[in-house]
Amino acid sequence: RGTFHQLLKSVTDPWADLPSEHSTEATIRTLRESVMEFYNLKRNWCMVVGKINKKSKHVVTAHTYPKSEPTDLQFFDLNSSDIDNPRNCLRLTKEIERAFDTKNLTIIEKSGQLRIFLLNKTMSSKIIAHVSYHTFGSTHGSPLIFNNEKRPFHRLLVLDCYCSFNNARLKQQEFSLNSEDLNNIVFYVENLLDISLESQKWHNVKQWLYNNPVGPDAPSLQSQTMTQFIYEFVEQYSEIHRICPSVII
Repeated sequence: RGTFHQLLKSVTDPWADLPSEHSTEATIRTLRESVMEFYNLKRNWCMVVGKINKKSKHVVTAHTYPKSEPTDLQFFDLNSSDIDNPRNCLRLTKEIERAFDTKNLTIIEKSGQLRIFLLNKTMSSKIIAHVSYHTFGSTHGSPLIFNNEKRPFHRLLVLDCYCSFNNARLKQQEFSLNSEDLNNIVFYVENLLDISLESQKWHNVKQWLYNNPVGPDAPSLQSQTMTQFIYEFVEQYSEIHRICPSVII
């Protein structure tokens, strides 16, 4: 257990080292087909904007947790091989995948659905792709499109959501993001957790988030680094999972 905790302390934001031109697209055909089968999708179907006419190659298999960091999945009760688990993947246009990787947008849970949250408001009028009439602004708040009951790993979406909002806090002026949106991060993270866990089973995570806000008024000393967040989150998640090992999030 001591060694495990020492390893945890060395974990950093898995998206921090992705170069701007990097794409987590999986080009291996078997993965693409596996993800399409898992979510019951056709090849030209983006889970945000829907059908992309005659441009199936423009829709890619994107990893919600970076493909370049498979070993860190152990901290979330997953194996390195789960990096290519369909639950760690979504089918997105290349532009949406890139915006997700660079924390310009993230995924939240609201009104019972997983939804896109555009953090970088300066991208609102930007057309997503020449193969679609959608802008990034038009996707804000849009629910992800699912054709069955299958869903991605919620615990990894929680991590991305927190990391993305914390990055947006540091770039609030650059992103033209209002304070109200930033202050709602706790509720978005709670909602993602609430999908799979009863409230009493994640009370520690909830309390920790309240004690470590990421809003614009948060004292700098209380603003956690990604390493601290991952460490604290996994500490609490591990305790939850030990108590209730059958829970899958």
